[in-house]
Amino acid sequence: MLIISFSSCEEPQEAIIVKFIPEVIQYDYSDSMLFHRIDNFFENRFRSNGFNGVVLFAKNGKIVYNKAFGFSNFSAKDSLQTNDAFQLASVSKTITAVAILRMVEDSLIQLDQTIQDFFPKFPYEKITIRQLLSHRSGLPNYMYFVDHIWENKDSSINNNEMLTIMQQDTPKRYYLPDFKYNYCNTNYAILASIIEKITHDTYENYLAKSIFEPLKMENAFVYNRNIQPNLPQEVIGYNGIYRQKENIYLNGIVGDKGVYASVMDLYKLDRGLYESKFIDQNLLAEAFTPHNPDLTRRNRDNYGLGWRIQRPSKYGKVVYHGGWWKGFKTYFIRMIDKDQTIIVLTNVTRGGYLNKMDMESLFSQEFYSN
Repeated sequence: MLIISFSSCEEPQEAIIVKFIPEVIQYDYSDSMLFHRIDNFFENRFRSNGFNGVVLFAKNGKIVYNKAFGFSNFSAKDSLQTNDAFQLASVSKTITAVAILRMVEDSLIQLDQTIQDFFPKFPYEKITIRQLLSHRSGLPNYMYFVDHIWENKDSSINNNEMLTIMQQDTPKRYYLPDFKYNYCNTNYAILASIIEKITHDTYENYLAKSIFEPLKMENAFVYNRNIQPNLPQEVIGYNGIYRQKENIYLNGIVGDKGVYASVMDLYKLDRGLYESKFIDQNLLAEAFTPHNPDLTRRNRDNYGLGWRIQRPSKYGKVVYHGGWWKGFKTYFIRMIDKDQTIIVLTNVTRGGYLNKMDMESLFSQEFYSN
């Protein structure tokens, strides 16, 4: 396959890296009513439905519950630990979005710039960064069109090669830009490529410098099959017990997935998002604003800039994202008005299914000290 470089002779632009370490407070609530309510919920699902993962719940900046259930490796019978890093699947999109907003804040890019501003030969015109973030680009999903074109499935594809396929084959788009909401992994893979184009650095390195290190997300990293052929073995993803998921060629594309992190890492991100020292709160408020009027008309949860936005409810403002990829299922729920955070990371996608609304109801009970 002919590979065309999406590069230019532009000078590299340097981001302003703000050092900010959020305060993490953990108290012993093991005697509280809420602790036992949550513990009973997950213990029952662990014993009866096969729930396997790590759970964290925090309220008002204090960790109320943090516990691991099951195994990281079923063959070796290695128990999961609360600091284990999981493939975040599509929860990675929230981190890609934060990185893009950091670049907007640093005046490296603008939300209404088009893809052609970075990749002039990109064949789909008038698609903005904002539309990529909010899933209003109308682009086709790379997970489908590259499968028919990428012949050697033993060889990893990367983001640049995905862009090349889009240029050479111009797969049919789903919709015109800004016509309607259509969730599409291609959007966030392109955002990762824009990060690399502007910073002249890898997506992995930029996340480390701009997010992981400032927030002291000590277990967070990006897995890219082009760089590391084998999947991380600390936590293995399973479709069912002993049915380990394979490491496929699509794991060479990052931005829409690929970030590994622990529940504590995501909690540090949660705390950082409350702080203007880490990210401008007005810009973040825009990210938490619904961008899809068609979803509003259909009375569905909306999507902002990297975050799903729950319809108005008794919980106030709720932004969240879920993920599901090759043995991993993830939940990151931020009940902003209540300052409550729910993080659930699992490495077995069959068994122990969790409903977001049930979790919100469970975790939102007031807690008392006995």
